[in-house]
Amino acid sequence: MNGHKNILSHTALTNYHRGFKNTRYRDTTIMVGWKAPPEQWIKINSDGVAKGNPGPAGAGCVCRTHTGQVIMALTSAIGNTTALMAETWGLLLATRIARQQTWENVWFEADSVSLVQLINSDNKDTPRYLTGMLQEIKKLMTEISQIKVTHDYREANQVADKLANEAIEHQQQHPTSSTTRIWDNKCPSFVTNIVNNDRNG
Repeated sequence: MNGHKNILSHTALTNYHRGFKNTRYRDTTIMVGWKAPPEQWIKINSDGVAKGNPGPAGAGCVCRTHTGQVIMALTSAIGNTTALMAETWGLLLATRIARQQTWENVWFEADSVSLVQLINSDNKDTPRYLTGMLQEIKKLMTEISQIKVTHDYREANQVADKLANEAIEHQQQHPTSSTTRIWDNKCPSFVTNIVNNDRNG
């Protein structure tokens, strides 16, 4: 990925008759790229990764202003777990940061459709192992003046994805070090190029 707006081409399937006997395929092109928040808003992209699902996992999030400036970033190694658990942990970290910083207008974005659906609905089929985390996320969100929770493609979430992967790699290379790292008012050097590409569109 070069960090600029990516073009995704996928096949849309259109059915014309009941029984799905006759179909026609149509190529659809989608422009994908990170979108900056409005002025006076903070956008937090979060992600989680599990190598093996379940396997060694990490979570990460990045907080940016309307100009694309990184004001905080975080990585956290979270042991062995599933991809959805890691994704949820990433969003939990994002909401904790937003609340601790007392930001009033926050746009949360993740590339997990399942997670965003769980947040934006009162789904009674929530996996039991996620219930406590989702309850905390939703509670913290109610304590923020204005919020927005959206899904975007992974191509638009590359900084958070890199942070989550870096959490796993750092823990494997430095097993005795802290599992969580925070960059306050600065951008981690290993995501600088991606951040700049996001900012330039």
